Amino acid sequence: MPRAEKSSVLAVVDIGSNSVRLKVARVQRGRIVESLCEAREKTRLGANLATTRNLDEPSMVASTDAIEEFVRKAEKHKARDIRVLATAAVREAKNQAVFVSMLKKRGISLQIIDAVHEARLGFLSASAAFSISRGITAVFDIGGGSAQIVLAKDGVLCKSVSLPLGAVRLMRQFGGPDRVARSAFARAKKYVDRAINAGLAGWEYVPDVVIGTGGTMSSVLHIAALRRLEAHLPSHRDYPVSRENDIQPILADMRRLAVGDRGLYLGAQADRADIIVTGLLVADRIMERLGAQIVNVQDGGIRDGALILMATRGGLDEAPEHLAAEVDALRRKSRDDMPHTTHVARLACQILDQMRPDDPSRKLLEIAAKLHDIGQLVDYEQHHRRSAEMIRSAALAGLTQREVDVISCVARYHRKAMPERTHYHYQMLRAADKRIVDRLAAILRIADGLDRTHRQIVRKVKVTRSHGRWTIECTSSEKMGRCRDAAEEKANLWRRVFGPVSIIG
Repeated sequence: MPRAEKSSVLAVVDIGSNSVRLKVARVQRGRIVESLCEAREKTRLGANLATTRNLDEPSMVASTDAIEEFVRKAEKHKARDIRVLATAAVREAKNQAVFVSMLKKRGISLQIIDAVHEARLGFLSASAAFSISRGITAVFDIGGGSAQIVLAKDGVLCKSVSLPLGAVRLMRQFGGPDRVARSAFARAKKYVDRAINAGLAGWEYVPDVVIGTGGTMSSVLHIAALRRLEAHLPSHRDYPVSRENDIQPILADMRRLAVGDRGLYLGAQADRADIIVTGLLVADRIMERLGAQIVNVQDGGIRDGALILMATRGGLDEAPEHLAAEVDALRRKSRDDMPHTTHVARLACQILDQMRPDDPSRKLLEIAAKLHDIGQLVDYEQHHRRSAEMIRSAALAGLTQREVDVISCVARYHRKAMPERTHYHYQMLRAADKRIVDRLAAILRIADGLDRTHRQIVRKVKVTRSHGRWTIECTSSEKMGRCRDAAEEKANLWRRVFGPVSIIG
């Protein structure tokens, strides 16, 4: 009989805009089997970020002290791996290097995670706590500095957005805890609605399951339970929170109370009194936009997600050796036609290899070709756009943000529309990367057309150039017909980028 896999003790310190949190847990086979230690220290690291764009000195000192203490606690529990992660506050601060240096002097290495990875960790945490393998799922995390919204279908992450709607940030931005609850409330609400609508533009699916994480939602869960005179505080699994019966009434009550009295509200946390209104406002408006009335609360947040990733990947580092496996896993979960996309990738790489041997962007073309149709899981008519969103949201191992941006744009332009400078994500690329997208998308479009029937009849291609004109000669197992017509139709970008081309075979 094979021996049971040993468990490991791992630890995560999560540095947020409002608090520093610790979780030490025993993990086994990618699951958290036992929580050994949890701790929280409110340091308000991002309190002045909205106005100064800097972390202030007292908050950095308090945060550094808390982190050092939490690392010691993790060491006492004999944690095999301790990761110290920072999110929006440190990510956005102009003086982040000062904070990094303060921690380094105490022997602590800091990992600043980007918004995509932050959203993915929240999604992993929710995936472990709830069954979300079928239907549409929305996960939102309201932190101190930002709010993350993740949307998935059948367990596949399809879209993630990071919005500047953290509870601490909004409280400061709209004049403090009393003013944002009263005279500035209508303005704050409009601001939140605009940000959410912009972030979720084009997404019209009503979720089957909504999951909320972060301090605001944990507070709502406790308050809601006590308001209903429950004898015990429930677990997140069996006590969903209602927008109409819980979030909105609690928000109305908190707005009427002076900030000094909010901590006396039944079940409320005194140290969240100044940010509870803005946190509840964001939760309410997200649910309104999603068309949801019920939300399940998950306490773990990115800490649980990080622990799961550390257990399954051996760390949070995006090791390149995991890339091919993660690309294929995403394709399978998206119910991709893998024979088709694998063949398109092979043809596309054949074309590039003959045009530009040893081109460093070959890897990007191959990944874009393999993932170009994954958006069909969500919406066939707009699957090129959905594919691009899913690639940006996937946090694939070993890719830089620049590479992700290029790959997503190449996949985006595999159909009818060609790259235009008015397209947001294309516009945000550097000039050199725009040229790479143009070249790779031109090749992908023709390769995709050559397998129009999804039967892989084009076996290989030979690319030549004479007197300024390109020829793509195809060897096929039967008459090309529709495949040649489709490739010709999609050669418009090639002609714009490379010049005239003939497709024969």
